[in-house]
Amino acid sequence: MYIKIKHIKFTLLVSACIIFAGANYFTYVKADSLAGNCGKVDDSDCDGLTNEEEISYGTDSKNSDSDGDGYSDGVEVKSGYNPTKPAPGDKILSTTSDNGIVGTSNQPSLTNDLAQKMDALIQSKEGSSISQNDLQNLLDETLQEKTGDLANWETLPEIDISQLKIIDQTYTSLTAEEKKKKLQQDATTYIVKISYLLASNAPNAMLADDDLKDLWTDFVTNFSSLSTLNPNFEYFEQLENRVGLFSQQAMEIEVPETMVELHLKFIRLARGFSMLGETYSKNAQDPMSNLIVISRISNFVNLFVDFSKNDLQNYIDGLQ
Repeated sequence: MYIKIKHIKFTLLVSACIIFAGANYFTYVKADSLAGNCGKVDDSDCDGLTNEEEISYGTDSKNSDSDGDGYSDGVEVKSGYNPTKPAPGDKILSTTSDNGIVGTSNQPSLTNDLAQKMDALIQSKEGSSISQNDLQNLLDETLQEKTGDLANWETLPEIDISQLKIIDQTYTSLTAEEKKKKLQQDATTYIVKISYLLASNAPNAMLADDDLKDLWTDFVTNFSSLSTLNPNFEYFEQLENRVGLFSQQAMEIEVPETMVELHLKFIRLARGFSMLGETYSKNAQDPMSNLIVISRISNFVNLFVDFSKNDLQNYIDGLQ
């Protein structure tokens, strides 16, 4: 029985991780990470601009950072900076510059907000050099202002326990050994139902082992896209909707009395993730704001890992 529970637990964890998961290192993916996947024919230097666009902007199609200021040409164009002029001072202030590059300075965005603060920092230095710490502090402060407090177990949506279908597990007529086996059976039944709901709400069909691998690869690819010039927000909107549907369906299954707290935390986590899209803007033209999206999704990954390693693991261990 315990072996069976361990197997089902693994299935549950894999299924749930595919829906929620990512990895912490994604938080640090650079905005020019298209390099590994770009088409060399259309984008020779893999900077996010096609060779034809490079000609129109006056940039070097064989150099991803034409002005040598540490930012790829594609990122600078999308962010409203001149890719042929090194930073600082390369912000495009007019709607259209002399070389025809359209700026975005009039559009409210985290990128423009950061640029304005950078200009203010430069002016405050009055010709003095700007240290790496100055830049890091400016970035951290700007992101903190926009990101705010990330979700935690105290702020996740609350669930009304009276709405749950709770199975009474007193089993007074059973011996200690019989009760232990019955609790294991209840847990197995519950985990099978939860696993089924997770699988049925997954973005792709989960009928074979390869489907799990494909699902994971799809998630990784789309998560990585958030740090590029073409973030796939639609994927995560659909994922949030699916997780939201799962949280509703999970309220309808019978929950063993000893698993109520576990069930509540799982649904709170799912419901919080389903509401994630309400907490950030979806603007492909604002690469800095995408850091907030990455941060918030990564935060839910951490919450789920904490839930799996502690709450779920402790409960399963207690069934031995």
